[in-house]
Amino acid sequence: MSINYFYTTLSASPPVIGSVTDTADRIVTCYLPKTLPYGTNNRISVVSSNEAVTGIANANAITIRPAPYLGNDTAVFVVCAQDTYNITNVYNTTGLSSIWSTPNPAQAAKGLYQLEVTNSYGCKDTAAIRVKQDVAIWIGMLSSDWHNPANWSNGRVPNDTTHVLIPAGAANPCIISVANAQAASVQVQQAGSYQTASGRVLTISGKCSPLPTTPE
Repeated sequence: MSINYFYTTLSASPPVIGSVTDTADRIVTCYLPKTLPYGTNNRISVVSSNEAVTGIANANAITIRPAPYLGNDTAVFVVCAQDTYNITNVYNTTGLSSIWSTPNPAQAAKGLYQLEVTNSYGCKDTAAIRVKQDVAIWIGMLSSDWHNPANWSNGRVPNDTTHVLIPAGAANPCIISVANAQAASVQVQQAGSYQTASGRVLTISGKCSPLPTTPE
């Protein structure tokens, strides 16, 4: 049998919000789709497939209120290990009550933090923010182009917050040729190398000690 959800008016094709295969009494865990519209005339009914029976929708309407949605968990980058980051600006919390897992989110050191928000209806959402250093390893998988994200271990072209590691044995050599480049630092390991084409510039912006040696 399945649990069908009727919204606004009794729909001809209500979405299934939970199901179980059994002939005995069972508890069915249900999840309401986020696409359901807000409103006060929402109802639930049970539908069985063998025998095919559609139950009567519940008499008391269910109210759906809008829930806050912060978005996906995310990561932000500091350049040096001792730097802090103002994580209060990462998510839009306008009109929401916020609780942080740190007493000073405006100066968050490296680590994992959680934000919980509550709207005026009492509905909640949470999101996690990791503060870390950005480390990219040159793998040269597709070409020698510094500016091709597929050539880096993190899938991104380095910028002024990225610490670059260039090891030996990459599939292709690392060459800065199509544009100028930026990095927080560049560490060339033994037998590794990189090149800049004529007229191209690599700007190093970080002044960290110690430098990170592995991705976090």
